[in-house]
Amino acid sequence: MERQEANLKSTDTEPRTEGGVKAALAEALTAFLAGPRSTRLSVHAIDGYLTAIAIGPELVMPSEWLALLWDEEEPVFADANEAQTILSAIMARYNEILLEVDRSPRDFRPLFLPADPNQRPSMALAAQWATGFWKGMALRSDAWRALIADRDARDLLAPIVYLAEDDKGQRLLKETRDEDDELVLSTPGLIPGVVPAIRDYWRRRAGRPTAPQPVRRPGRNEPCPCGSGRKYKRCCGAG
Repeated sequence: MERQEANLKSTDTEPRTEGGVKAALAEALTAFLAGPRSTRLSVHAIDGYLTAIAIGPELVMPSEWLALLWDEEEPVFADANEAQTILSAIMARYNEILLEVDRSPRDFRPLFLPADPNQRPSMALAAQWATGFWKGMALRSDAWRALIADRDARDLLAPIVYLAEDDKGQRLLKETRDEDDELVLSTPGLIPGVVPAIRDYWRRRAGRPTAPQPVRRPGRNEPCPCGSGRKYKRCCGAG
């Protein structure tokens, strides 16, 4: 299918569905990511990627992480409406993660968690999420090394590193335990707790008591967050 240019417009309005921002992201991305015009990314990998960026040691501007989200497999959108729907869902989820980990950390829930708290999370979906998180860490790999080198805090990353996979789909850590081992099966359930703890670690280390602010809509004369290099009014803010 011939690629069409998409005019991405980031708006102040979050996508609304009955299930809220998480459901909106899943709804907007699931069908698109399963289609022939998409990439190999999954909605859970994107959620992990956004989480690493939101809670990481350094600010990463949307113009950078949006451009790197798709790697070399830049998606082909059907039209501007589809592009705007997907971008809006991604930005809304990013902002939601910021708010959850800083204002109500007990409410943080990665997308891979089932709605029923008594149901065990899927190892496969959790691995996708962790792989996306690892990819997000790579954007500031030098800064993340401080946590990895901290003997008193490095265990916060253990559940994520254990589940994450490399580009070939192989675990980063070669585990000798049986996949049915209770300790292994409980690993995904640890992630909702370690994510806010990682965020707190970076805030304490930097001496930053103030939570980061959600991404605002750029001014018309500011650079467009899509990474085009053009002014917002001439790019995603046109029309």
